[in-house]
Amino acid sequence: MIAAPLPALMQAAQCLFLGAALFCDILLIRLCLGGAFVCLVLLVAQSALSSGELAVDALGWSMLIGVFHWRACWTLLKEELHRAAPRTEDDTALLHFLYRHTGMQLQDFDRVRASGEWRHYAAGERICDTQRARRMLHLIIEGRVMAGFGNEGEADQQASRSAEMRSGDCFDLRLLNICGVYLGFPNDRFTATALDRPVLCFVVPLDALSSLFERHTHLFAFFRSLALCQLSRLYQRTAHGAEAGRVLDSFGQAEDAAWIAGARSRDFSPLRPREVESMRRDSAALARWLRRSFRPSVAAGCRHQSNPLSGSFAQASVRSMEVGGLVDMLGPGESVALLE
Repeated sequence: MIAAPLPALMQAAQCLFLGAALFCDILLIRLCLGGAFVCLVLLVAQSALSSGELAVDALGWSMLIGVFHWRACWTLLKEELHRAAPRTEDDTALLHFLYRHTGMQLQDFDRVRASGEWRHYAAGERICDTQRARRMLHLIIEGRVMAGFGNEGEADQQASRSAEMRSGDCFDLRLLNICGVYLGFPNDRFTATALDRPVLCFVVPLDALSSLFERHTHLFAFFRSLALCQLSRLYQRTAHGAEAGRVLDSFGQAEDAAWIAGARSRDFSPLRPREVESMRRDSAALARWLRRSFRPSVAAGCRHQSNPLSGSFAQASVRSMEVGGLVDMLGPGESVALLE
């Protein structure tokens, strides 16, 4: 004998539970689960009205579990309905640069922008010494900077190298070890000075950057992309020199000749129509999101994400803001053989 169908609210809850199993996007999963527990709460209320008896345990469990899903839905929906903070012309240029180099969208850009500040330096002014370089990540917006540095473990501790940097370059690259991958740049002496024209930098304190990574772990991916782009630019300058036609922008086009003299990189320029289209949120973008999110199966290995041990050591060394620490990270008297 077949029983009567379940109540409509229970049928709706089961459909929403099914939706949570079919989608891979965290917002859709939470919306489905949150909606399912709303249906269960309403079902308990409906049953109480019809029978005159309240199932306290069913109501309690539905409310207890549901509140976690409803809170997650609220947090994620606020993020999607984010209203961009007012931006200056320089803020907009910085957004364009970070979008082109990392894929960063408005919400995360506003977080990074709120954590940093603009700094103007006159021609010939000292921008940072070693101690300040350990505490601040600088991105050159326009101008030319001369960096002087020496590395840990060198026989001649007074020896110093120099490198000229321009718009789109970060310094000190040592700080990008905070992304959890060992990049190196083990300098124990670092200075940066504005050259023959004013310099504009966007500066983010290391403490603020660490705090951002702790609260929003997905930002690691953006800054690792930024680190890769910086390494690419460094290779181009090292292998070919900084002459125009040798250093390329984010689309592989040679920087303008004015960039050599300190003008802004082309990556700070207004977005092209196709770039604007990729950032737009409309019905077509919503449809693409739903199609990409429909994934009933789980890919093997999706949980396997971690930093290499060397990267974790480098990250801790950078966060300590010590002068040295990126050479012989295992400690005095230890060697890589101890890890075997």
